[in-house]
Amino acid sequence: MQYRLLLSLAGLLLVLSQQVTQAGPLTDALTQARKFDALFQLASHERDANQVASQTAASAYYPQFQASYSQLETENSERQTYSITQPIVNVDRYATLKETGPREVLASATFQLREQDLSQRLLKAVAEYLRNTESQRLNKAKIDALESQARSANKSFDAGIGTLTDMRDAQVRLDQAHADMLMLEAQIGAAERQIVAITGTAPLMLNVPRVVRTVALMAVEDYISTGAQTNPQLILAMQNQQIAELAVTRAKGAFLPTLAAVYTNSSINNVSSNYTGISLSMPLQAGSYFQMKAAAANASKLQGQTHETKQRTQLEIHRLWSQVNAGRVELSIRLNAIHSAKLSVDANEKSFQGGVRSQIDVLNSIQTLYQVQQDYVNSVLTLADNYLNLLLFAATPVDDAMLLVQNLLFPER
Repeated sequence: MQYRLLLSLAGLLLVLSQQVTQAGPLTDALTQARKFDALFQLASHERDANQVASQTAASAYYPQFQASYSQLETENSERQTYSITQPIVNVDRYATLKETGPREVLASATFQLREQDLSQRLLKAVAEYLRNTESQRLNKAKIDALESQARSANKSFDAGIGTLTDMRDAQVRLDQAHADMLMLEAQIGAAERQIVAITGTAPLMLNVPRVVRTVALMAVEDYISTGAQTNPQLILAMQNQQIAELAVTRAKGAFLPTLAAVYTNSSINNVSSNYTGISLSMPLQAGSYFQMKAAAANASKLQGQTHETKQRTQLEIHRLWSQVNAGRVELSIRLNAIHSAKLSVDANEKSFQGGVRSQIDVLNSIQTLYQVQQDYVNSVLTLADNYLNLLLFAATPVDDAMLLVQNLLFPER
């Protein structure tokens, strides 16, 4: 008894630890988005409808019951007829029955695509919010630095050791930074509203830390192998191709006889008659030939689309893998650039005080410092977007993909 209790507690602690490691701004936002996003809510109904279509196809060979009540002019009482028909040989119903599996897989793949779309829209909104909030922070810091330079230029000019050009240059840069702040506030408000529209809650105040980042990147062949087997876009194309090929079979079946077992009970004036036998029909219609031709053409088209989707999936995985691989190296270089830019600002300020550099050199170095920091933020967000798309093309489950991207954006320090 005590041993079982210890096992239960250990299992509970394991589950809780997994939940803690998976908790975070992106994964939590994805959970909220699944419950709130209006477009994703339609995906649930779409999946239900596709599953019902699969269940309907599975009932193709179920027996049919029919009841009719009629009274002819030559008869004095009502005639009641009941019949049960059990299809035996029917190409149309056989093709419909064979659609059960493809339609069930299609429902799952379509829903997976909608989940991927939700994660992409969410990351795009979060990235836009982070880009603008980081720009706002950098702009505030730049304003502080430019205000300091402007005061220094004004004092130098008043003391007769500075120039009017230095004073004007500093003021121009300062005015531009103040104007940028107004635009950034508007863009942050728009990004916040976009996140609220997806998740139903306001975004957290987050920043993009300037730290060394690691990306869990496998060989490109591994992503291609997984994507070629389980990519939802490719699976969707393959299922549509199978359904189209079954439509060709159904169209050809219009030229073949149908066979069914029939039981009929008919009664009039309290007199009943029963019939049990076989029903054979041979439908021949001129339009069936053209329907067969159209179905074959549609199947060929979808076969070509499946091949194109497979080829495009492989090309996209190659492209995204290359960009992620280059992006993770790029980040380390941009971190070094930030460090060098800070040293450049210090060096230019000291050189300016020593009369070696001009005020414009100091202003340019300040501008460069905040530009390289913004470039670093943009590179991180671009890498996160490419990484998510790579994982989704390789059919990584959406929750796992978002967790990996979250670890990239907000690494533990």
